[in-house]
Amino acid sequence: MFEDFCKQGASLEKHGHLEQALNAYNNALQVRQDDPEAWYSQGRILSKLQMFADALGAFNQAIQLDPNHAKAWCNLGIVLNIQERAADAMQALDKAIALSPDFVEAWYNRGLVLRDLERYDEALACFDKAVAIKPDLNDAWYSKGITLKYQGKFPEAVAAFDKALEIYDGDAEAWLELAKTHLLKGDEKQALATLSKCIANDEDCKETARTDEEFESLHGNAQFEKLVGETA
Repeated sequence: MFEDFCKQGASLEKHGHLEQALNAYNNALQVRQDDPEAWYSQGRILSKLQMFADALGAFNQAIQLDPNHAKAWCNLGIVLNIQERAADAMQALDKAIALSPDFVEAWYNRGLVLRDLERYDEALACFDKAVAIKPDLNDAWYSKGITLKYQGKFPEAVAAFDKALEIYDGDAEAWLELAKTHLLKGDEKQALATLSKCIANDEDCKETARTDEEFESLHGNAQFEKLVGETA
């Protein structure tokens, strides 16, 4: 019965039925409370449902039952960072990496924590480690681009965004940030061309571009106003 509930939970989660999946894992844990994988799966679904306090409890329970559960440590770190508990998040992610040195998600999320702390060089080292392990991890290339942009290293940021978009060209956020970076470089023509690609991927980018202060220098530009649906 325990295995049946777990299989049911996994299938429901796969198809996006998160609340039903959570119920299935709750039922599984009523049958067997000492299974770390079931606690981990429950925590993962609670995280997706943004029930972060409950997710922490589930991940901690998984770790108590299996201190070497690297995925539980990693997900614990992710939730702790969401709760703005950066020091605790770093400890959890470092533990995940110690247990599994090539754990790409742990390296990537460690980079996000460090970037939030404005420790940009250390964050970049984590993103570089992540793409060394998984070269097609477009999220890591995107996050590297954001970090380089924060540092004012615009040509390097453009290269990182280009790599992210080479992997997945449907990422409207990456197109948007690339457009901003071209503008910061002083390349207005390329910024507008890139913004056009962004809007082609997601019409909501029109409103973002109209209201984002990073595009203020384009206000009144006829091509920009046409792109974002305003009249010059």
